[in-house]
Amino acid sequence: MRVRLGIFVVPDATDPASTVGQMLAADETGLDFVGVQDHPYQGRFFDTWTLLGAYGPRMLRLTGRLADGWLPSLGGHYLTPEDVPQRQAAIDEAARAAGRDPGDIERAVNVMGLEGTPASWAQQLARIATDLHFSTLLVGVPDDDPIGFIRRLGEDTAPTVRELAS
Repeated sequence: MRVRLGIFVVPDATDPASTVGQMLAADETGLDFVGVQDHPYQGRFFDTWTLLGAYGPRMLRLTGRLADGWLPSLGGHYLTPEDVPQRQAAIDEAARAAGRDPGDIERAVNVMGLEGTPASWAQQLARIATDLHFSTLLVGVPDDDPIGFIRRLGEDTAPTVRELAS
């Protein structure tokens, strides 16, 4: 399984250098992408994926019928790992009913937080990829030392995740 690993940056107008620094650190350390919250949304930038952050039955069926991918959030007050298989199955069933190959639907996930020490992050992320069948992982960046976190993620964690998930 090919796993793409990236971060999600929420720009801070009071500290634009931190926002830019986070994006540069992600690029310099070999992460696959950076997602940036960009308000207001502009139609001319919607030339990439249509990923739905669906949780309920109707939206999961819509994801299976029409979306390029599924992008829920895992952790915190969002999904638990135990919630994922049932939702993956609902998307697959809706895709097949619509004449689509479920494998064509990107499975991305916002990882809301990593637990433990940096040494344990690769195992956590690899399990999310392999056990829960997500091929794109967007990892939330903590407020405390964001650039250091991104560097550890890109330089130390990402290569191990890719190896474990292959």
